[in-house]
Amino acid sequence: DKTGLVRDDPVDKDSLIKKILGRLETLKVTFPLFQVLVLKGLHRGQDVDAMGYYLGMTFRPLVEVLNIKYRPLHYNFHTTYAYYELPGEVVEKLRSLYFVKDAGHLKKCRNEAEKWFWKIMASVTIDEVKAALHKS
Repeated sequence: DKTGLVRDDPVDKDSLIKKILGRLETLKVTFPLFQVLVLKGLHRGQDVDAMGYYLGMTFRPLVEVLNIKYRPLHYNFHTTYAYYELPGEVVEKLRSLYFVKDAGHLKKCRNEAEKWFWKIMASVTIDEVKAALHKS
C-alpha cells in the first residue's frame, strides 16, 4: 500500500505458539481417526468419496504440519504461498501426493502421506517453531 493506510498488527508470538501446540495435539488425535475413511471408500469402490477424504483428512493435515515446521506464522494458510515459503523438495513431494491418477495410486499416496505426516510430526520441536517465528 503506497499511502501507508494498511499496517500489519504485531503478532503475539506467545499466543501463536500456544495455538500451534494445541493444533499439534489435535492433529495427533484426529489424523489417525480419519485415515480409515479413505481406506473404507477405496475398499467399497467409492473412489470419489475416498479422494475427498484423502484431500481433507490426509493431505490437508500433512500440509498443516509441514507449515508448522517450515513456516509457523502461516501454519493455517494451507497451500497458499507454498511455492514461496516451503523448501522446493517439500513442494515437489506434495505435488506427487496431490496429483493422483487412479484408486490404486490413491492408496499408495495415502500410505506415503501418512508416513510423512508422522515423520514430520515427530520432528517438530517447540524450539524450532520459536526460532522460525522469530525469523519472520
